[in-house]
Amino acid sequence: MPELVHNKDIEKLKQFKKDFDWFQNNYSDLKKKYIGEYVAILNETLIDNDKSLNKLVSRLKKKYEDTNSIIVEHINEKKEIFIL
Repeated sequence: MPELVHNKDIEKLKQFKKDFDWFQNNYSDLKKKYIGEYVAILNETLIDNDKSLNKLVSRLKKKYEDTNSIIVEHINEKKEIFIL
């Protein structure tokens, strides 16, 4: 029987959760410096930011081969979470 989920994918999901948790836990500090901006998180580290989502994504695509592992969030005055 074929494996439905590969170990590599499981590790990516675990890291994605760690990165999202890091974002949530550091939101107050991020808000002080980056309010109104988009921030990019990878490996529990802020790797880039910009007021323009298009500019940020463009830089990320040039710098990183796999942008699917990067969390990009907007820093608002009030913390908003959207679940789709």
